[in-house]
Amino acid sequence: MDYDKRLDLLHEAEEEIWLEKVLKARSDGSFCAWVSSLHPQRLGCRLEGYFLNGSYNIAQKVVFEDSAV
Repeated sequence: MDYDKRLDLLHEAEEEIWLEKVLKARSDGSFCAWVSSLHPQRLGCRLEGYFLNGSYNIAQKVVFEDSAV
């Protein structure tokens, strides 16, 4: 199978852009605002700990105002 280093570089650049967007959303509060918009009662939330990422996925613990996770 042929290997194309250019595709690796493209993937790395896309991942960096994606991570910057996630970090910005975490710091400006828009991440919690989005998560709260998905809650049935629209409860506010806070992020607990840091997020894990792989490929184009993230895992982030979110605690709602009623302390439910």
